[in-house]
Amino acid sequence: MTPHSAARLALLWALGWALMALPAAAWERAVAQWERAGLNAAPLAMPATDVDSRTLRPAGALVLSSPDLRFTGLSGLAIARDGRRVLAVSDRGTFISMALRLDAAGRLVGASDLALTAIRDTDGQPVEADAADAEGLGVLADGRVAVSFERWQRVRLIDLDAGLGRAASPGPALEDLGTLAENRGLEALAVDREGRLVVGAERGARGANATPLWRAGPGPGAHGPVAPVARLQLAPGWGLCDLVQLPDGRWLTLTRFFVPLLGVRTQIGLLPARWTGTMRPVPLLRLSAPGLADNYEGIAVHAPATGPLRVMLVSDDDLDEGRTRLLAFDLDPDALPETPR
Repeated sequence: MTPHSAARLALLWALGWALMALPAAAWERAVAQWERAGLNAAPLAMPATDVDSRTLRPAGALVLSSPDLRFTGLSGLAIARDGRRVLAVSDRGTFISMALRLDAAGRLVGASDLALTAIRDTDGQPVEADAADAEGLGVLADGRVAVSFERWQRVRLIDLDAGLGRAASPGPALEDLGTLAENRGLEALAVDREGRLVVGAERGARGANATPLWRAGPGPGAHGPVAPVARLQLAPGWGLCDLVQLPDGRWLTLTRFFVPLLGVRTQIGLLPARWTGTMRPVPLLRLSAPGLADNYEGIAVHAPATGPLRVMLVSDDDLDEGRTRLLAFDLDPDALPETPR
C-alpha cells in the first residue's frame, strides 16, 4: 500500500467511524424514559475451536433471559457510541435495550439495565399482531431510528427522543414487496455512510435464491417506489437476516440456514462497497457448533478509537425458547480478504 492510499484509507476510516458513532446519543437519551425489567445474563463458552473463522476472534458470549414476556424474538441490533449499550427490536413490537459489561480487556462478560418500550406506528399506537413483526433496525444521522417489518412489509422512521407517544413516519416505498413471502420479507436494514437506508429481503420472490437489496433516502420519496439496486445470491436453504456497513465502506452480511432435521447454521460474509448485479458474499465466519448454533437475526459493528472493530450478533429465541444469545467478536480489518472498496 502506498503512503497516499494509506492516508486515504485512514481518512475514510475516521469519517466512517464519525458517521457510525454520532447518531447513537438520541436513542441512548430516550432509554432513560423506558420501563425496566429484570435480566439474567449467564456466560456462554465460545472457544475458538467452535468458531470457523480466520478473521473474527471470539470476545465473549452471553445467554440472556428475563421474566418480562416482551423479552423475546430479538432482531436487528445497534451499538452505542461508547460500545457499552445495545438497542434491538423484537418481533412482538418492542424496542429493547441493555447495558453491556466489559472486562479490562474489553471482552463481553455481562449485561444489565434491561429497558423496554413499545414500537409505535404512524397512528401513534403500539404495533400489534401481524403489524408488530419488527426485524431490521438502523440509526439515522439525525438520531431517528428506522425499523423494517415482515408480514405487513414496510419501513417506519421513529424519533425515540421525542417522547414515548410520538407517532412514526413512513419510510421509503419499495418495489416488488408483493412478490415476497409473508414471513420472508424485509428482514435486514442498515444505514449507509451517506445516510441512506439499505433494506434487504430474507428471500427473493417465491423463495428465489437471489434476494433483492434496496437503497433509498429515508423518506417516502417523490418519485414512487424504489427499485432494487442489486441482489444477493444465496445457496438453497439460506436466507439474509441482517447487514451492516464497515467504516471502510464494505459490508458484512448475516445469513442463516435452517432446515428441519438438519438444524441451523449461521454465516457472516463480506460484500464490496459498490453493489451491482447479483453478488455473492465472501464467507468470513460460520457457526454450527452445539451451544452456539442459534437463529441469529441481528448484527452490529462498533469502531473504537483504537484497536479492532467489535462485531456483535443477537439471536431470536424461537429455537431455544427463553434463551437469547449475544455474541461478541473482534475483527482486524487488515485481516479481511481483498474486495473492491
